[in-house]
Amino acid sequence: MVVPRGMFVEFPVEEIEQSISPEVGVNPGALWLAARTMHAQAQIKSLASGSVVDSTFPKDMESVILPPLEGIDGEAIVGAWVKFADAAALKEEAKALVDQTMAEASGIDVAGAEEAELGDIEPDSLDFDEDE
Repeated sequence: MVVPRGMFVEFPVEEIEQSISPEVGVNPGALWLAARTMHAQAQIKSLASGSVVDSTFPKDMESVILPPLEGIDGEAIVGAWVKFADAAALKEEAKALVDQTMAEASGIDVAGAEEAELGDIEPDSLDFDEDE
């Protein structure tokens, strides 16, 4: 059976993680990848219920038929998750470094600016050199 394109709804990773837990001996990365297939997603979507927010329940997930997990390198998937987390941390570090460098170049006290409300800043307190 071909699943019509409109029926395929990709669930957020967080929701799948809350509804599916690996049994002992099952690699979580392999389970996650199997649950991300179009066929598994269609089954999960059909089990979702709720009047405002669709949700699934752990007991419902037991009926979802997944592709075989053999041959799936779950450790590589887990490694990719770690890299995504590392990348997110590096992105935040880079943003902070750019903010700090811009603040130092402009002479703005970042610590004080973060605590101050926008309305608390007096226009006369800003030191702009109009000659530049």
